[in-house]
Amino acid sequence: MTEQPAPPDSPLVAALADFHAAVVQEPRQPLNQLAEEAVQLWTRVVDGQDLVQPRLNERGYAPTGFHFGMEPDAANRLDDCDVGAGPDAFLPALEHRLAALRAWLEDYFAQSGYRSSSESCDRTLLELARLSRFLNTWAGEAEVAHRRRWRGRPQAEHDAVNLYAPLPEGDRLALARWHLALWEPRLNAAIVAWEENQLDWFDRALRELQALLAKPPAERVEAFPPLGLPLRRRGLPRQRVMVLEPEQRPLRSRSVLWVRYNQLLEKIGLAPPTMEGVFAELAEDVLHVTRMVETNLFLLASTPGFYERGRAGVPIIRGRTNTHPFLLDPVGFFKKAVLFHNGTYTVAGGGLDLMYLQLRQLERFAKFERWGDWTRSLRTPLLASLIGWEENRWDACTEGLLQVADQFRKRAEEGPPSGGE
Repeated sequence: MTEQPAPPDSPLVAALADFHAAVVQEPRQPLNQLAEEAVQLWTRVVDGQDLVQPRLNERGYAPTGFHFGMEPDAANRLDDCDVGAGPDAFLPALEHRLAALRAWLEDYFAQSGYRSSSESCDRTLLELARLSRFLNTWAGEAEVAHRRRWRGRPQAEHDAVNLYAPLPEGDRLALARWHLALWEPRLNAAIVAWEENQLDWFDRALRELQALLAKPPAERVEAFPPLGLPLRRRGLPRQRVMVLEPEQRPLRSRSVLWVRYNQLLEKIGLAPPTMEGVFAELAEDVLHVTRMVETNLFLLASTPGFYERGRAGVPIIRGRTNTHPFLLDPVGFFKKAVLFHNGTYTVAGGGLDLMYLQLRQLERFAKFERWGDWTRSLRTPLLASLIGWEENRWDACTEGLLQVADQFRKRAEEGPPSGGE
């Protein structure tokens, strides 16, 4: 069967033409480099090797965004998040949690001297992650309720919300989307800084969050993020989000943008009709990047790094460690994991949030080992458990936890693992 090429007037091809025209209008060094990187990403998407980056748009409707993967079954949630109290409980519950976080941050910055990773930084991370889970749970719940209410109606009616205009009174979907878009980028910046082990970035992100918390609710609209902000993708780890306004210098080296751009158009022309949905996503991403080119405000996402040692001007949260609580008592850890997995330890009894924190510390321990030797096999179940916790999903979290614990138990039976223990 012969593949039908994409029509030359398709929305994606038209968007790419506008993008290319905006880039070549004034050849500048950083602009061309960023444009080439964008074209390479889009090419990988067309080849099926990558995913389209979800971004904040006017509607706040990003079906590939993380909150669409939140646990819909209340019986399987780690935290009810006050959802059971009904839709009207959202704002009071949110303000209560924001007030608690504000008080926590005041105590955090009131401490003198170094804020130890094993104490203040780590516990602050847990508070941030809890609030993120709360916001995503409510946003996911609002999306499910809205789809149920508008079942059988046109998609345009389903997602017609403008987050950059005054929100319609009583629109619970718009309210949940708006608050998720406002708070999640700041929570993400702090959590990613902790993951990267960078104390200055962590403190800076917390200061920005604290400043926003200090504003009256009516004034927080001024801090609403710009269009095109990269969002966390459903079911995937967090990413570092960067906001750049590069100084545009003359283009001195030869640009290969034209070559890569034409290669992309060829691949689009040969793609099968099943790619239509991906092309619709791509067209929206191209529009976002074109806007960045025109305004010279680039909102980019990248994989978080990791600082193994501090240096001048780059203090780290914690230096290299040679142990972890799970290593000290692997059999005890396994027994706890079994009790969580079989439901003996319940949500009401608590404890799984602190277990999440210890798993995060284990992840950082493995990063110091560069995921080598015995830690490499922990990576997949560890990530599954962490994402399960963040998705408010009891079964996924405890299943991944049990798999991690089982590896520790087997290591204990075989003898002490190598790698600095």
